[in-house]
Amino acid sequence: MKKIIAFVLLLCMAFSFASCDGGKKPAGNGDSGSANLKSWAFHSFEKTIVNVAPKGTLKTEYTVYLAKGETEGCQVAVYSDKEIKNVSLTLKSGETELIKPAMFSMNETHKISRKQYTDALIPYYGKRLTVEKKVILPFMIEFTTDENTPAGEYKYVYELVDKSKNVLATYNITVHVWDFELPKEKTFATAVGLGTGWISHFKSGSYEQWYNTVLEHNMSSYQLPYDILDEKANAYMDDPRVTSFEIWIEKNEDGSIKDGEIERITKIYNKLKTNKKWLDKAFFYPLDEPRTPEQLEELKQWEKLLTKHFPEIEICAPYYTNIQVGAGRDQTDEMEAYTDLWCPKLCLWDDVKSYDEFLDYQPSKSFEQRMNEQIAKGDRMWSYVCNDPDDPYSQMFIDTEGVNQRLLFWQMYQRDIEGFLYWAVNFYGYKEGPRPFENGIKNPTIQNPWETTNTKITNGDGLTIYGCGFLFYPGAEIGYGGAVPSIRAKIVRDGVDDIEMFYLAEKYLDKDWIMEKTREGTPTLTTYSSSDKYASLRIEIGNALEAAMKK
Repeated sequence: MKKIIAFVLLLCMAFSFASCDGGKKPAGNGDSGSANLKSWAFHSFEKTIVNVAPKGTLKTEYTVYLAKGETEGCQVAVYSDKEIKNVSLTLKSGETELIKPAMFSMNETHKISRKQYTDALIPYYGKRLTVEKKVILPFMIEFTTDENTPAGEYKYVYELVDKSKNVLATYNITVHVWDFELPKEKTFATAVGLGTGWISHFKSGSYEQWYNTVLEHNMSSYQLPYDILDEKANAYMDDPRVTSFEIWIEKNEDGSIKDGEIERITKIYNKLKTNKKWLDKAFFYPLDEPRTPEQLEELKQWEKLLTKHFPEIEICAPYYTNIQVGAGRDQTDEMEAYTDLWCPKLCLWDDVKSYDEFLDYQPSKSFEQRMNEQIAKGDRMWSYVCNDPDDPYSQMFIDTEGVNQRLLFWQMYQRDIEGFLYWAVNFYGYKEGPRPFENGIKNPTIQNPWETTNTKITNGDGLTIYGCGFLFYPGAEIGYGGAVPSIRAKIVRDGVDDIEMFYLAEKYLDKDWIMEKTREGTPTLTTYSSSDKYASLRIEIGNALEAAMKK
């Protein structure tokens, strides 16, 4: 018997490339037990440049922190010096009832300045993929809790395996659920453009399907899936996740209101007045980005008309300029007389952008002080980003640092901004060169956003940017119905959740302390912490809130 045991041991030593557990290769820590294979786990918001080899210390362990009623995640990746075909990521063990896990592949990339960036998150159900030679293959893993998920830590093991079930990499993910729930009813408002034409062109599901997907990412689209007068709209207006909707105004070619519109909108107004929550979510958007004295006068007339007939509905007019309108008087002075829902571009809180670029005098108060005065008067404050300015200001571009995009929401919280507007989440009318609406071109050519060049435009600063105006992809182009989210859509969702956590924390912690912590992450509109620092600050605030609620 001893001779047989010794013989078996000699066989295992001789064939060291195989294990005695059925031939599966054991996964190591960081390099997965192979000199030419590297694996690691990292933050959900980081952008991966897949054609750049990983550097530094790589760990295959990661802890995800989230509240009850929240979705958070992480990424896992693999890199090899050799091509490996037919690999798949699988959940080997972990809780799937109290917490709902999900996976996304990230193998569709955009080439920007010779760098291949990840962006689209394709729902992943085990499809076999190829690890290309010296190209990173990343995946997103998400976890969703609800109000019934018990607080505590949950262990998950994910394996990357080849066709023969050999384990190429093992990822150990811990999910830490805080003992508090994010409110179901959102306080922080969002308003985003969702175009029907792009959806129908790509035959990627219905507008309602897209609306719901966008809503799942904490974004309320301008237009509800149903006419406000339709009873089917009631469920959406009641939905605590829906924070806003636009009352559309039909206009003539000269920009004036069409005959019969006041009567039509009056019917909507009368319905909304039966439910204060509905009324509070509604807004008008009659003029976008006024930037001349004539446009400011037009906005003023819209304000007078709409306020006369519908005094309880706020009027939003985003603006990115602060032009001078007289001696010692600027656009903000002019708008103050008739604005109660403000929406300046975020960069205007930097006086270099709001004063130095437009005025021949220096106002006695900073732009931030003036906005704070409007808030103190009872006005609501939203903000937005668009196609400029670029870095070091945060934007929603494909190649903007992910941590900067996440901290964009901390910047809004710091300035008591209560809402985020984004002009479009599915605009696919780009082409190389000038904006498609310039030079008299009214109907832009519809482009496939899965191709990098079709996301490329020149912004107002003359810089080439990628991905402005879309956060979701048409899934039909890759055989998937409906909207495919981007990593940027997830960042918006999670950024809103950060703010909701801060609002909750204000009830138990000193607001000055919360502000201090957020400023450690982003001291100014153009400075940002590292990804690790941001993550540690978020955890610190969450831990402090949990402890305070237990006292």
